[in-house]
Amino acid sequence: MKNTDSRQRLLEATPKLIPEKGYFGATTRNIIHEAEVTETTLFRHFGSKKNLFEAVLNKYTFLPGGMFSVSETEDIQ
Repeated sequence: MKNTDSRQRLLEATPKLIPEKGYFGATTRNIIHEAEVTETTLFRHFGSKKNLFEAVLNKYTFLPGGMFSVSETEDIQ
């Protein structure tokens, strides 16, 4: 597996766990199991669980129609 593949797998696996477990409930063990990587790989790419979650938020916040984006036509209440 390429280095970028394992990083991408972590970025894709983490958002799957957030709705079910939340930040504190989604352990590094849950994340690495979902991504099928080792804990060493997680920490090599991101350094910490906090940094991984920040990378996930950054990835989806700035994508049109992303997980955390707000439609320009929707009213924010």
